Amino acid sequence: GALGVELGGTNYYAEKAVETPKLGYPMRDLEQKDIRLASRLMRNSAWATLIFALLLNYISHLVFH
Repeated sequence: GALGVELGGTNYYAEKAVETPKLGYPMRDLEQKDIRLASRLMRNSAWATLIFALLLNYISHLVFH
């Protein structure tokens, strides 16, 4: 994915091991900074989606009204 890490695998819930599917391809080990990077990626994606939706709405009003 965008961060180059793999998520999933063995997770522990209330001391019980649970296997989940792995997502992504590990290009490097996870680091604490990945939390900030993932948060920034989500925030920027949300802003880009909002801007795109507003532009699409504006253009549709120009074309169809």
